Amino acid sequence: MSSIQLWPDKEANTIVKQHGDQDTYVFETGFGPSGKPHFGTFGEVVRTNYVMLAMKDKGYKTKLIAFSDDLDGLRKVPEGFPDWLKDYIGKPVSSIPDPFDTHESFSAHMNALLVDMLTELGLEFEFRSSVEAYNSGTFNDQITMVIQNYEAVQDIIFPYLREETKEHWFPFFPICENCGRVGNTRVVGVDKENLLVEYVCDREFGKQAGCGHKGTINPLNGAGKLQWKVDWPARWHAFGVHYEMFGKDLIESAEVGDRIVQRIFRSKPPSHMFYEMFLDENGQKISKSVGKGMTAEQWQEYGTQDSLMYLMLDKPREAKRLYPGVIPHYMSLTQKGADAYYNDGEDRAKRHYQYIHLFDPSSEPPVLVDYSTLVNLVGNVGIQDAEIAEDYLRRSGLLSETLSNTQTADLHRLINKAKRFYDEQMRFDADLSLDAEDGFLLGKLTSYLKDAEHDADTLHNELFQIPKAYGVEPRKFFRALYTALIKQERGPRGGQFIKLLGQDKAAELIEQRIREYSQVDDEIEQDTDDAATATTLPLAIDSTVSKQYPDLHIGAAILRDVDIKDKRSKELDAAITEAVNMYQTIDFDAAISSGAISAYRQLFESFGTNPNAMPPSPENILRIAVQNNRLPNVNTLVDATNLTVLETGVSVAVYDLDKLQLPLVLRFAHEEDQHQALGQKQTESVPEGELVYADEREVICRALNHRDSDRTKVTGKTRNILLIVDGAPEIGVETLLNALHANIARIQQYAGGEVATQGLLL
Repeated sequence: MSSIQLWPDKEANTIVKQHGDQDTYVFETGFGPSGKPHFGTFGEVVRTNYVMLAMKDKGYKTKLIAFSDDLDGLRKVPEGFPDWLKDYIGKPVSSIPDPFDTHESFSAHMNALLVDMLTELGLEFEFRSSVEAYNSGTFNDQITMVIQNYEAVQDIIFPYLREETKEHWFPFFPICENCGRVGNTRVVGVDKENLLVEYVCDREFGKQAGCGHKGTINPLNGAGKLQWKVDWPARWHAFGVHYEMFGKDLIESAEVGDRIVQRIFRSKPPSHMFYEMFLDENGQKISKSVGKGMTAEQWQEYGTQDSLMYLMLDKPREAKRLYPGVIPHYMSLTQKGADAYYNDGEDRAKRHYQYIHLFDPSSEPPVLVDYSTLVNLVGNVGIQDAEIAEDYLRRSGLLSETLSNTQTADLHRLINKAKRFYDEQMRFDADLSLDAEDGFLLGKLTSYLKDAEHDADTLHNELFQIPKAYGVEPRKFFRALYTALIKQERGPRGGQFIKLLGQDKAAELIEQRIREYSQVDDEIEQDTDDAATATTLPLAIDSTVSKQYPDLHIGAAILRDVDIKDKRSKELDAAITEAVNMYQTIDFDAAISSGAISAYRQLFESFGTNPNAMPPSPENILRIAVQNNRLPNVNTLVDATNLTVLETGVSVAVYDLDKLQLPLVLRFAHEEDQHQALGQKQTESVPEGELVYADEREVICRALNHRDSDRTKVTGKTRNILLIVDGAPEIGVETLLNALHANIARIQQYAGGEVATQGLLL
């Protein structure tokens, strides 16, 4: 058993602690077969298997039940499916014909796709379906207990329902004996003693009216199904489930389910973990019913299976945008893990690699070639043949002399994936340009490349020496270099990539791009008025901080003309109340040991601040929400950002822009630094070496985000603000960007304002 504890290991510890020793720990994951399995389905099963692997690593036996809700009524026709399915809306998906004519029913087709997907991954599971369970009587005991105690069930669920829903709500849906629909029936009478349910089929479901039939049934053996919030805990009780994870959107349902297990079934609910949703490229939740989001098959057109598995292992509490553009990042992480595993590298990376290969990595190492470098090679050189690309890699020293047949075949598949990615997914920034200074420096480089052959390290060193010799920032030069070579702002390691292309080919590309970018209409002039009013971020990261924390980034924005009120609106107050209520059942210690809060705590410890004595701001906000069941009312702008911090876990600071003596710098504290904390009249000394924000006058925030300054606080008189989203080495750029956008939107919703500028400091 490894000493490195990833999140599945921590989940396993929680399961054993909550459920004690068991002969076999039962895990469950659910699938709604109203459409094809997507990443949400795939991710939940894979992540559940990761926790099971952690249990097995500790010596425990496990079993996974993959459950299909195939007795649910079809709500709408999924995008891309035949229109005739609208005639079956309201009917169980298990009684609808297969639109592809390959299986006995709609749900049988979708279930088969799920089983095939899980089998191909080599995951261990037991498939169970709702139809089978209800028809066989598996849930008869649970149905009986629910019907005989339906008033108690209503008492549990009614606080979560709208008033108009409560009137006809009942925990069981009969299947209409006339039209076969399950979504259109409602219970109008109950005989507890004889276990009979009287119903009428007159509800509207999916814009489909009921047939009007009235009937009386015994609810057992497949005559109907339990309502979702009751069906879920019924499964837990019937199957003896010890663990089930779920998406963040089901937190309320899980809370209700736990109470039903405890109060109705008189049993112990499973352990849980919620994960964030997968989003599409535009930040919208993926949906199988409208065809949004990628599938596992689409991912593997461009990336490898182990990169897909890494995605599922990586920070499940962070919402992730899911589109082809993220694949190179996970390909890189996977290769770093492989390098660590086969070359006895860093233990944490090795542990990641064990998990993504389900604790059974191949005895033969994979070919380690940087995917982004490969994409740019095959794209910019125009290589069509995998063997030619292999020769390029070998001549550049990126490939060992001998490869096995398996390694060669894997490399060629990877090359073809990279070529497909370049052809189908590479997007070039039309705004990229080269100025005269860029052209001059790149000309110096092409002369150097044509003069003599150099090794990769010598070349890379020269890439720094050229801008240094002319007093130009290396960052600007590298932007110009990548613009010329690959039409991107960033790229692979410069010296190595030039050697991979070949010095002559690289010089040719650079000269060609210089000619392209120099063909600008001389009559186009910049509007001087616009230039004079342009706004840049008055914020910087000190070089000593960047050197120590190269992966620490910051998001920021300036908003002008905000309108701040002291009292919350009803809408904002309701949003805060709803968010606070969601966190009342969480394990606080587990919450702060994962995600962004954990990243901040690690960062605090690295610069000598005890996060237990001076906790990060998001931890304080979460603690207040959990312990006090509220968030304090400061003003609409501050309250709006506190709400967003509670939801994302990502720290945010807002300052009165007009009270700052700019620029604002993230730096290490000096011996003479002082800080006047919020609500305090006296200043205090700041320990030297603490990571702080400081303007020209004083420290305005201690320990990155622990405590802000009283002088620059936001009040009802504030009109212009500087918004900062704090990063940490373990917090990715995408997370920061999502948090920045979420905060801007929330501020504008409740305090107005116009964005003058926004961006990331990398």
